[in-house]
Amino acid sequence: MWCGHHNVPEASMNRLNPHVDAALQRVRLAAEQAAERGAEGMGLAALSSGQAKRRDALLSAQFIFRKHQALFSQRFDQSMRQQAADTPSPGGAAAGTSRAAPKVTQWDELSLMDDDQVNTMVATDRIGLALGHQSEWELREVNSYMGDIPGVAEDRHPLRPQAIAQALIEGVNAVTDYADTRQVLVDELTRALSLEMRACYADIAGLFRSRGLRPQDLRVRATAGAVRSGHSMQGATTSGVPLHDSRYATMPGALHPLQGSRAGGLHSMAGGFQGSGHGGYPASGSGAHAGGFGGGFGGGVDPQLMELLRRLAQTPSAGLGGPTTGGSLPTNSQWQGWEGDAGAYVEGAPLVLPPNLIHLHRDELRQAANGSLDHMVIDVVAGLFDQILSDAKLPPLMAQQIARLQLPVLRAALGDRSFFSSRRHPVRRLVNRIATLAAAYDDFTDDPGKSFLALVRELVQDVVSGDFDRMDLYESKLVQLEQFIEDQTSEALKAQGDAAALLERKETELRLQRRYMQQLQQAMANVDMRDFLRDFLTQTWSEVLVHASRHPDLDAALVDRLRQMGRDLVLSVQPKTTPQQRQAFL
Repeated sequence: MWCGHHNVPEASMNRLNPHVDAALQRVRLAAEQAAERGAEGMGLAALSSGQAKRRDALLSAQFIFRKHQALFSQRFDQSMRQQAADTPSPGGAAAGTSRAAPKVTQWDELSLMDDDQVNTMVATDRIGLALGHQSEWELREVNSYMGDIPGVAEDRHPLRPQAIAQALIEGVNAVTDYADTRQVLVDELTRALSLEMRACYADIAGLFRSRGLRPQDLRVRATAGAVRSGHSMQGATTSGVPLHDSRYATMPGALHPLQGSRAGGLHSMAGGFQGSGHGGYPASGSGAHAGGFGGGFGGGVDPQLMELLRRLAQTPSAGLGGPTTGGSLPTNSQWQGWEGDAGAYVEGAPLVLPPNLIHLHRDELRQAANGSLDHMVIDVVAGLFDQILSDAKLPPLMAQQIARLQLPVLRAALGDRSFFSSRRHPVRRLVNRIATLAAAYDDFTDDPGKSFLALVRELVQDVVSGDFDRMDLYESKLVQLEQFIEDQTSEALKAQGDAAALLERKETELRLQRRYMQQLQQAMANVDMRDFLRDFLTQTWSEVLVHASRHPDLDAALVDRLRQMGRDLVLSVQPKTTPQQRQAFL
């Protein structure tokens, strides 16, 4: 039996961190709820199935799973705890030279593995993606707490969707040995468990929060093999260009090793600085607020720094003069089209990305800022825009528009204490929404991409040239952007027509054609005529009659004439035995 081989040792269970143990209990509860829902779903799917083979497979899988449902839950929990006990400690590699950190295996490096192991790895990744798809934000919040749990690696913790997927597969394998039944159970349980994981991860994050754990601070980490400096990003270089130089953002592969988020977005800010020693930005005056977003930013910004931000926002090309050779910055002429004019873009020609204004004017901003916390915020926002401007997933024309929001975003980060801690911050939502929508367009030189680019250019211009100290400005622009997308989607659906109604109409017409063809074949079975003529009348001409009878623009008289033509064609090929028949035919 599998139990003797896979049982987790009691000592390993006792060594589990109490925070992890409590989280695993919540995951087990979610798995049991998903198992019950999946078992009921298999019965409902069997009742609605139109194929006898599929119905039998679902009913058989439901019967076997109901019989061994307790065994599935037990094996699932044991697998989760086994993975938690086997999770490498973050400091395990540094404890001694004899034990090196495990190497991340790539797909092209797999060796000495049979097909079943490879198939299991592929299935685990696929199920893990399905489980984490609808709980992305909740999973991010759970990940932010894992770094505060001792003995748990941040990127290999036992609560990640891949670990749950592995436990799901092992639980199903314990229930049955039949491959077809396993596949049915995996599909149905994955569908059911994906609906439970959002609430599960949210409860786990609340559990960690109630136990006093703190989310990780926002920090940039480099992958293995990346260039590292002894102190900070400012000292690193790429091709001789320091990281605080704006040209670094336009270099191929710039900041790609940095762990980030989706294309051009600010999702990696989630949870930044919250719960740390610097729990947000200090609010000054009566404008501070604890929750929600009012008409303005919650914290105060030094007037001198605010004046500098406004001046730099009005002159985005300032300080870009000089030759482009010898490692200098590009000239103004190279940035003259960076406002996002799609008409100036030539197909196949290189499109130069805009500069990072925060890096470019970093010294001025740090001089005008008060305190080391503001200096850190300036560097963090500059690094985030470095990543945005160099993201290959973001279209260059849209990157130009997002780059114009650098200083307004910096203003929001400096003055609003909820900027890093809240995922629903209007400034972050606006930038993220623009970047996400931009990835859906393939061409910005023609509609609908051209219209979207024009709208984004208008919205960005209103923010930059207006009073970007007001929070309601960003909220109104976000509403305007969503309304534009809704209208554009409605127009596209109207142009394409109702696909569902069209499909139903075609299906009904095809069914009528098949039925009418069968009736003609039965009626003409005893009529003496050539086979090619019989096929023409029963197949081609029957389709013409059905189509004419259902067409709204054709009258009944035309349909009668078409029927009479078919009858005359049949009579024309019949033998003429009397002079009257031959005379009528002529």
